[in-house]
Parts: sequence; C-alpha cells; structure tokens
Amino acid sequence: MENLLFKYRGWIWAKRIVGVFWILLGIAELLFLSDEPLTLSDWIRSILYVLIGVIFFTPLVGNNETRFVVGDDNLKIKWRTKIGEIIIKNNEIEKIILRNKKIEIRRKEKKAVVLPFGEWLWKLEDKTKVYEFMIEYAQQKNLVLEK
Repeated sequence: MENLLFKYRGWIWAKRIVGVFWILLGIAELLFLSDEPLTLSDWIRSILYVLIGVIFFTPLVGNNETRFVVGDDNLKIKWRTKIGEIIIKNNEIEKIILRNKKIEIRRKEKKAVVLPFGEWLWKLEDKTKVYEFMIEYAQQKNLVLEK
C-alpha cells in the first residue's frame, strides 16, 4: 500500500507574501515612519516585525501538506489543520467511520481522531483519494469500516 501526500502550493505562496509584508513593514518602520530620532522601542518593534516575517518563511507557521504514511503496525497522519503528527497503532483502532465532512477513527482506550474536511480546502478528487485510501487501509489491516 502506497503512502498518500497532498501539497498546498497556494498556501506556500500566501505564507511568503505575508512574510515579505512583515519584513518590509519592519524596514519601513526604521527608515520612513519615524521623523524623530529612533528610540529603543522603535528598534525593538522593527526587529520584531522582521522576525515575524522570517518566521513565515519557516515551517513553524501553517502546514503545507497532508500525508498518510503506513508503517508496519501503525498509521501516521499529518493533517493540514492539526499541529502535530498523529500516530495510530493498528491494534488501537476500534473502527473507521467515513462521513461526508469528516473521517473519524475511533480508538479503544483513547480519544477518537477526527479529521475534518474544510469545504474550501479540499477538492472533490482529493477527498475521494483520502476515502479510497482509508477503505483500502481498513481492508488490508482487517479493520471495521463504517460508511
């Protein structure tokens, strides 16, 4: 079974544009917006603006991908709207529920994992690929699947 990966190029460009905006704001603050001698607070504010802009160029802000990675005895999910990676062991899964606007993975002794589909974030064909992946995964690992 192959892993599934979606990259969001539009989000990458949006992050870059916001980052450039913050960097330019920091530079403009120093060069153009102050008609008096610069104080320590002006310098600190400008440096913070530039640092915020630089942070937008790193993976610390926003997620550029959704991925499903199949391991020997687990499934690793990096969902676009979640901060960290979710690791679910096969023996923990009680059942997988496929709904119109979300996928719910119920676990035996832990809280269920809910993967919501934001309507404007997902194309229909990508959503279909995720559903097909989860169906194939459930069949290969002999898990209960509810549609």
